[in-house]
Amino acid sequence: MAPVKTEPRKRPKQSRSRVLYDALIEATGRLLASEGVAAVTTARVAELAGVSIGSLYQYFPSREALIAAVIDAKLERDMQELVPILDGLRLVALDQAVRGLVEVAVRYYRDETPLYREMVAALAAVDREAHVRRLLEGFDKVIVVVLEPHRAALHDGFERSAWIMREMLISCVRAAAREHPETLADGYLAARLEAMCRGLLGLDAA
Repeated sequence: MAPVKTEPRKRPKQSRSRVLYDALIEATGRLLASEGVAAVTTARVAELAGVSIGSLYQYFPSREALIAAVIDAKLERDMQELVPILDGLRLVALDQAVRGLVEVAVRYYRDETPLYREMVAALAAVDREAHVRRLLEGFDKVIVVVLEPHRAALHDGFERSAWIMREMLISCVRAAAREHPETLADGYLAARLEAMCRGLLGLDAA
């Protein structure tokens, strides 16, 4: 069996084509969030976007390519938004820095829980798992950079705790999106994660 194609056939070059391309990605995202991965078919996406199935196939060879495009678009948007936020965390007090790192991990799953839950569920099927893993591994370095100005207040070798923080934050947030989304919405998870991070870094968790 031939591997499923998860890349677009082509990218839009003109503004009218860009509108159509973006409409297909937006429609796919809405289907993912409202009905889940199983509901995403090329026919449903074309109908929801208000375009012909032929127009869809000009750009996307499969439902997997549509889902992958949603993930790629969200990752690009998230990274653009997070860079200035993370830069700013280097300039704040230690308590605010730890709280800010937790907020970075929680915010998208809290604000768009159904969509991010379905995106995570689809990662392997659309060949995006390794790419997302590489991005998340880079979060270790971000944690160290944010906390570096507060080295004197942290235990020796706090850098080694960065990967534990990353795994703890991402794993807990993903599990909450699947099983207990209410803990994302009411702030319970963020508060507990902040306390856990403080303990991991050798701070007073009170």
